[in-house]
Amino acid sequence: MLTEFLDQLFQSGQVKLATARPLAVAETGAIDRLKQEESAWRSDFPGDAPPFSLDAAYWAASLTYRLAQFFAARDLPAEAVHRDLSEPCPVSNSDLSAIYSVDLTFRYLPDIYRLAVARAAADPLIAELMRLADSWPLSSPGIPPGEFRESSVQHFLGQQNFERLYVDRVLDAKAFGLLDEPRLQAIAEATCGTHFAEIRDRLPRPPLSQ
Repeated sequence: MLTEFLDQLFQSGQVKLATARPLAVAETGAIDRLKQEESAWRSDFPGDAPPFSLDAAYWAASLTYRLAQFFAARDLPAEAVHRDLSEPCPVSNSDLSAIYSVDLTFRYLPDIYRLAVARAAADPLIAELMRLADSWPLSSPGIPPGEFRESSVQHFLGQQNFERLYVDRVLDAKAFGLLDEPRLQAIAEATCGTHFAEIRDRLPRPPLSQ
């Protein structure tokens, strides 16, 4: 089930789900598909990518699959949504390998969020998506930040490859409020060139000193 889901996700971004049942066992085919996608993604990554964490990637792929199931099966109870999406990642979200590896599938989280919000603002799926977005901010521009987003961003600040990718995604999502670090604003300015003047007034401003 997961293997077919990943094939559809990576090829077109559009998926069809045959069942609402959670995954029962690890799928060798899904592991191979993640390795294949990671190899292609590594060649496009801005700069040197960290080592691939299969454990983190498979965990994220499983959660992305479950997110899609919960979106499609609207009758599943909110308790199940929270329970099934609260399984912790086997690798810390401060680990660069984990941040890089979960992004293979978590980069689709903003798409799921937009679909969920358009359907029903009170959907319990939205709260879980925002929680995941706070923990994995590289993958999440386009999802409104919560109270923990800023601290999670700190995990990859200073890593130019991650910063560049993050800024590109923030600009694409027009989520300029996420550019609250001077170094991120500098990357945005270098990326946008003369067009940066168009967004400068929409950037966060430092708090007034007391």
